Amino acid sequence: MEAFPTPNSSSSWHTREQEVSGMNTHTRDVEFYGSSSSVALLSHVRRTGEEDNDDDDAGALLSSLHNPHFDPSGSQDTRQGRRSTEESDHSPWYLQCRNFIDGFFSAIHYIHPILDKTLFVQRCESLWAGEGPENKRITSFVALYYSILSIGALVGTREDELVDGMTNLAWSRKFFDRAKDCCDKLVSYMYVGLAIRTALAMGINREPGPNSKKPPSLLRAETRTWWGLYSLET
Repeated sequence: MEAFPTPNSSSSWHTREQEVSGMNTHTRDVEFYGSSSSVALLSHVRRTGEEDNDDDDAGALLSSLHNPHFDPSGSQDTRQGRRSTEESDHSPWYLQCRNFIDGFFSAIHYIHPILDKTLFVQRCESLWAGEGPENKRITSFVALYYSILSIGALVGTREDELVDGMTNLAWSRKFFDRAKDCCDKLVSYMYVGLAIRTALAMGINREPGPNSKKPPSLLRAETRTWWGLYSLET
């Protein structure tokens, strides 16, 4: 007798169908991306409209997305590019790269709208305006700032002219390293779990009660935060 799939088994099958795993021909490493990743989304879009799906499709996709600037060993050209950029930085906050922020909010922000754009830009302007030593201390917002610049450089529009002689991918790597320098690598994943437990304790995963006095802007921020955490965890 042929068994009918249960809702749970159907959900598990659907999740496995959306996962991406294959060998990156540049690094010879096997890479895996979960169903909520942007790579899984690209794979789904790529498969749509294609009748024949070879087993090597995942590997071909991962190889095409390979970024040599994210090689842990680091090439000589990349190191030279970083040194030249250190000498040409206009400020500690890289004001010449502000267009990368627009790149983030015009792309990834529509998929994961966890940030309040108006508030984020206001805090960026405060960061840019304060060039004194007191404004150069490392804060959680500085780590977020560099992270947004890194993602914006990675997904934003590629300009014909290089920014200070560096490609967008090189800038993305540079800001990624800066963001990591602002974080404790050993506890970063713990913070995600802590944030989820705190969010559950606050009840932002539930609809507000009829007597809630929270302003609409705060309710929207709580909703963005919860679904952003949900996406990271799943």
